[in-house]
This record gives sequence, C-alpha cells and structure tokens, in this order.
Amino acid sequence: MVEKRKSVRRVLRTPVSVIMATGQTFAARSYDLAEGGMAVVSAVQLPAACGCHLRFELMIRGQLIRLDVPAQLIYSLPCAEGFKNGLQFVDPGPEVAAALRQYCALAG
Repeated sequence: MVEKRKSVRRVLRTPVSVIMATGQTFAARSYDLAEGGMAVVSAVQLPAACGCHLRFELMIRGQLIRLDVPAQLIYSLPCAEGFKNGLQFVDPGPEVAAALRQYCALAG
C-alpha cells in the first residue's frame, strides 16, 4: 500500500464537535491529526463526500487554542466504537493552518 498523505499524522485524543451543513451537530473523538486533516471516531457514519466543520481545541505551548476548521469526508469505516471518519481540511485559513503546523511540529 502506498502512503498518499502529504504530512505526518500525530496521535490526538480530544473531543470534537462535527457540524454538518444542515446545522446538525454531533460529538466525536479525534483519533489523529495532521496539517491537512483529521480522523475522528463517532457513533454516526458521515455521508459520502459530505462537507462539515470540525470544532476542537489544541494545547500549544501551554495555551489552549480553539479551532473551527472546514473539512470534507474522505472515508468512513466501521470500527469497534462506531465509525472512523477521515476528513481533509478545506481552506483552513492562515491562522488555523499556522496553529495546525505548530501543533504537529511540537507533537513530533
């Protein structure tokens, strides 16, 4: 299998709110994080190629940073806890991108 990811994933276990375009919100837990995306585990299987926003917090150098990142579903697979959903960030903006880059660099 060939690795297609552009950046290294870091283990991250934190609560995530998934906000669908319809406004429906549900709880998830992060599985891992990279500059370009995140995997979350949830009881809900996301619809194929759906768009959403992910809200979560990162601790960077002792400061809690709250992020709201637009994302698109890449895959959704059954797992023991429900579904593992792989999401790619979509145009996160310079401040969010900088926070993600910094967290991933420090977590390594």
